[in-house]
Amino acid sequence: MEPDVAKIGKRIEQARIDLSMSQHQLYEKTNISTSQLSAYENGKRATSLYNLAKIAKALNKTIDELYFGSLSERPISTSDSIGQLIVNCVVALYENDVIYIANRNDNYRTKELFISKYNDILVELVDHLDNIERNKNDYKDPDLVKEQTIDAYANKINTRIEKRHR
Repeated sequence: MEPDVAKIGKRIEQARIDLSMSQHQLYEKTNISTSQLSAYENGKRATSLYNLAKIAKALNKTIDELYFGSLSERPISTSDSIGQLIVNCVVALYENDVIYIANRNDNYRTKELFISKYNDILVELVDHLDNIERNKNDYKDPDLVKEQTIDAYANKINTRIEKRHR
């Protein structure tokens, strides 16, 4: 997901204003120049993760809050709430037309979730993740294998998206 520099900047500015903090006061807490802070807030420059972390700390926000906005806008979250994580994932899938609802059986009016896009890739991913979990003792670093697998399948989806936009 590409960052929306303008939205991140507006969130930084709003959080600063909500605390009645000037850019100079934010500079004093972060050691990020006021001209750089202004460029971030006006969406003219993307902030590094390091600077975003410093700004978030100074504004009593999380990086997620500045990057994504409200909990409902975040496709992922560091929330301790499993329910929130699941809902955020479902919302991201729904908003990207990956899942949809359909009646499975008209007699009972049973509704089910279906995967419309990327079904082949997602089935393959889940199968691969199951395989890693079942055989995790065979790997020196199963977490690294899982991370690499996730990255590879994300790349497969991104490649398919790019092909459709050409």
